[in-house]
Amino acid sequence: MLDVILLQAKGSADGGSMMSMWLPLILIFGIFIWMSWSSQRKEKKRQANFYDSLSVGSKVMTKSGMVGKIKDIKADTVELEIADGVKVTVIKQGLEAVPANLNQPKTSGK
Repeated sequence: MLDVILLQAKGSADGGSMMSMWLPLILIFGIFIWMSWSSQRKEKKRQANFYDSLSVGSKVMTKSGMVGKIKDIKADTVELEIADGVKVTVIKQGLEAVPANLNQPKTSGK
């Protein structure tokens, strides 16, 4: 009778150790998922703020690398002037902020 009780106690101890082995792995996976979700949420918020801050006359860059000034803003599109008299229409999601080094005036090397 005592042997049966000891075997049952040993069996429940093995099950507990199995759970304690998986718990850290589950926690690490959960933290990874949360960090990924959090960074995506921050990026979406940053993009939404950028699209809301667009105004006529702002200098922007398309994701393909064209730089121009905004001439007109519609619901989902923006009209850019990329050269004198050359206007293109792009989707708002195709725009990025102009890198800081493009906003600096060019200096001559003479």
